[in-house]
Amino acid sequence: MAALRGYRGNSDWQVEEGLFAEMIVLGFPSSLLVMGGLMVAGFVFQRFGTNLPSPSQHEMIACWFAFVAVGCIQWFLIVPYLFRRWRRKQVASLPHA
Repeated sequence: MAALRGYRGNSDWQVEEGLFAEMIVLGFPSSLLVMGGLMVAGFVFQRFGTNLPSPSQHEMIACWFAFVAVGCIQWFLIVPYLFRRWRRKQVASLPHA
């Protein structure tokens, strides 16, 4: 929210890059998938001669939402699943009395 409040105008790249850096750290390693997706989207847009959307608050919110969605899937679905699976394997490998 501080990044959105700190946004000062048409192209405030410092705030955007700060927000992306924070989201990459918080959602690592799945946030790298979002970064890859954004890079591929940029390449595809450029390849077909379409410009990327200009930096704006709406663009910042959309990118933030993508990072949050992937981070939530990672931390609240995938990591707990892997932990439960690891625990079941540990319990199954215990000698039975």
